[in-house]
Amino acid sequence: MPPRAAWNTYLATKDAEHTCALVGLAGGRVVMPPVPAGDNGRLFLAVDPTGAAVGFWEGHRAEGVVIADEPGAVCGHELRVPDATRAAAFYADLFGHRTTPGEEELQLDGAPVARLTEGDHGRPLWLPHFGTAEPADTARLAERLGAEPVRPADGRPGEAVLLRDPWGAEFGLVQA
Repeated sequence: MPPRAAWNTYLATKDAEHTCALVGLAGGRVVMPPVPAGDNGRLFLAVDPTGAAVGFWEGHRAEGVVIADEPGAVCGHELRVPDATRAAAFYADLFGHRTTPGEEELQLDGAPVARLTEGDHGRPLWLPHFGTAEPADTARLAERLGAEPVRPADGRPGEAVLLRDPWGAEFGLVQA
């Protein structure tokens, strides 16, 4: 598929070289091997076996994301793929992720990591969800600023409003 803008999701790793080697063994493809990312750590980019691009981050400090689950911060991720079983197996091989019954959620040590959505959504991708006090209001503001609606709020609790930013990258808005 031709390139297009996308938000990158980075999964934490304690050893970028080791995880990079595992990506190929688990059926993925490394696009950019580990490189330094300033003083903060190293990163590399890959494509999982379903075609979803994913980044990996080895931080030099113990802290990870400092702000989460509040307005303006990342409040979740959704992995949208044509084959949930294949995606789940790849992330299980890398980090030990497990899925909930029906493969609707990736979990690590029993804690949710990402929603797993199987279907023909176009290009497989990791979709970040940003928190907001009122997703519908924030979506209207985003549209005035150049975003395009992909899927409006449907009234189900926790369901994300999906938008495409002015550069074509999709993202979700959820109630923080």
